[in-house]
Amino acid sequence: MRKKQLFALLLAGALTVSMAPATAFAAEDPAAQTIEGQTEESTQQPESGTETAPVTETPQEPTPQPTEPAAETPTEAPAETPADTPSETPQPSPDTQPEEGNAQIEQTQSEETTPTPEANEGSGSIIVGETPYDTLNEAVTAVTGSAEEPAEILLSGDVEISETVSITEGKFVIITAASENTNIKRASGFTGEMFRVEGGNFQLGGSIESEGEQEAVTGTLTVDGSIDDSDTGLADGSIVAVTGGTFALSDGVTLTGNVIEGNGGAVLNTGGNVALYGGTITGNQAGNGGGVYSDSTIAVRGTVNVSDNTKYGDVAANNIVLSGSAAVNVTGAVTGSAIGILCENGTAGTQVITLAEGVTDVTLADVVAAFTYNGSGFTLGSDGTLVSAVSTTPTPTPEPLKLTGISMEWTGPTSARVTCVSNKDGWYYAGWVTRGSEAPVFDLEQDGVTVRANREFTIDLRDLDPDSAIDVYVRVKDTDNNLSKKMLFRLDESQRPSTSPTPTPPSRDPIIPSVTESVVTGLEKPLAFYPNVFYDFTVTGAGSDNTDPIQGDVRWVPLYWAMSTNPSMNNRHVSWRIGSESGISAAGTYNIYIFFQKYEYDGTQWQATDVVEYATYQFRSQAITITASPTPTATIVGYDENGNPIYSNNTVDGTVTGATSTTESVSTADESPIGTMSMLAVASLLAGGYVIVRKRKKGM
Repeated sequence: MRKKQLFALLLAGALTVSMAPATAFAAEDPAAQTIEGQTEESTQQPESGTETAPVTETPQEPTPQPTEPAAETPTEAPAETPADTPSETPQPSPDTQPEEGNAQIEQTQSEETTPTPEANEGSGSIIVGETPYDTLNEAVTAVTGSAEEPAEILLSGDVEISETVSITEGKFVIITAASENTNIKRASGFTGEMFRVEGGNFQLGGSIESEGEQEAVTGTLTVDGSIDDSDTGLADGSIVAVTGGTFALSDGVTLTGNVIEGNGGAVLNTGGNVALYGGTITGNQAGNGGGVYSDSTIAVRGTVNVSDNTKYGDVAANNIVLSGSAAVNVTGAVTGSAIGILCENGTAGTQVITLAEGVTDVTLADVVAAFTYNGSGFTLGSDGTLVSAVSTTPTPTPEPLKLTGISMEWTGPTSARVTCVSNKDGWYYAGWVTRGSEAPVFDLEQDGVTVRANREFTIDLRDLDPDSAIDVYVRVKDTDNNLSKKMLFRLDESQRPSTSPTPTPPSRDPIIPSVTESVVTGLEKPLAFYPNVFYDFTVTGAGSDNTDPIQGDVRWVPLYWAMSTNPSMNNRHVSWRIGSESGISAAGTYNIYIFFQKYEYDGTQWQATDVVEYATYQFRSQAITITASPTPTATIVGYDENGNPIYSNNTVDGTVTGATSTTESVSTADESPIGTMSMLAVASLLAGGYVIVRKRKKGM
């Protein structure tokens, strides 16, 4: 009787015969034989496939009756010596139909004489041909196999290994399951590599050969790397470590449960070849490559599931990790597959999935859909390359400095005003020449007059040549020392006012007020200087209320304020608000200096002079406690820099360090630096003394 029939009877229907051979080492299947097999066409059909046809064409050979005795006589098998029965029981020709009356006898003899792999719970069997072995190491050591006829080791039940099973150079070994729920486990205390491929060829799962024919094995095999007798569950090695040769995984096999701190939870490939032609790799953890870590290309075809593997100590998906130039080479259809991959040092454009040469039944775009990229920085393109998942924001091009002219006008026979705007903070420089002369040269090493971005500024020009046409030039330098082009303003001579006629003697003496007669309102009371609280105030220059001026009258126009009598350009403040960035907790009195420009009435209009004077004023601060989180009441004492009201009982939670003395800093609302006690506003007319400074400007 044929071996496949005896085997089927012995397992009492546990094994089924199929016409789909899947061994990765049969000589007829180049894709699973050797290293070269990983890149060959998936469309090649093994010749053995044609030999399996008789298996399905002769189902009448095993009669229906044998299935019952098979279950009734398992205890009789040990009474016979397995080695004696093959010579005593002649095998019928495959073409001979046994008579019905003899079928029961032949089946009984078969059951008594053939070693039966029993799948009892808690025990397992290891069979090579008709020879049983106590351990997998013994079985692998005893066999060699070849590419044409690999050694087949058939397992059932639970098989434990207590030391690494090595497949050395020259060996061709297939380990497969003879029944459902076959398991390979670690023996107590064993934490090393379960299998090591050192130059040989090793396959888990697939088909077995009986009398020259390939028979599919329908059993399931689980290789479980978990460690039950450990608090951490940590192993010291992978389930399969490949340092040379080839490892192949086929249908019906699951690699699971292995947890290591190193690389390659289930499979670690560092110098060999890996082929995934089916099976499942799941539930493993490793430092990198929870499922598979490989430094060379992995061949894939069939239905493969590599998912739910993670990095050790992490929850991030970490299934197949490709190191160096490693990639996945698809040698056939991957229908129903779910495979997670990650490039250890991938960059955009790296080719991680390729299609083997000669494969025509699928396209690269078809197979890429079965893969998921586990990293956050990339996705997989339809061409199998890495595509950056991070949207890159182009570096914005800095806006160039731009000076724009707004207006120009004559303000007198020898005076004019130009208005401009700059799109950036900086300083302006201005000068005039008679028309036809070269443009003036500005000393850009010195600070000009401060300008604010997108705020109009005016330039008053005086003592212009009364007999020549005038050209005005303006230039701006921003805070990054970028320069605008010189802008030309050609004053229209036809619009120049005529020289004033001889004035009529005034009916009264000219009014010439002192600069100290200027009035400040809004800061009469002590101010509560909470952090970033600002108070508006008003400055009215002396003589501003003169509504019926005569020639010789004087008025003072406020220009800016400062905390010193000789401020730099950066410390001249034109915003009439006062506040402190860090707050002032102590009561105190401070000086502030307001600068005014003198204007004289020429009988027709007010004319700016080159006289700039300042007056000294004082303001006071309240004693307050500085804490966090303002709580408003009905009394508004000021406004913050965004225009929000500040209430009388505002507090800020927590003590502000460095802000508890009368030397705390005061800042301007426009955030201009003003030194140790830089204030944004002028106090009300609490004037002490004043000092008059006359500045004769020879040029702008």
